[in-house]
Amino acid sequence: TSSSVLGDLLAVGGGAGSTWGSMGPAGTTDVDAGLAGERRWFFVSRRLARLSDDELPGFDRDDDSPAFVSRPMTLARIRDVLRGVGERAATLYPVLDFD
Repeated sequence: TSSSVLGDLLAVGGGAGSTWGSMGPAGTTDVDAGLAGERRWFFVSRRLARLSDDELPGFDRDDDSPAFVSRPMTLARIRDVLRGVGERAATLYPVLDFD
């Protein structure tokens, strides 16, 4: 937590050493592995909100909302599709489906 980090900074600054010194290094996480395969993706794009549904196949939205949910596709595919329609800045969020 942030209070733990601040406490550690105060301890180090006061010459007492790190309060986390006895702990081993953090492990690694393969983030891309959790995003593998096809899934739906959520993103917001005011730029694409101006397009008609016919100009933007593969996505669902309500009316002229700038919020979109893709049909299932890989991360690489949605990035390619968005680049193809001129959207390079949208942050993609995986939609978690719980069956």
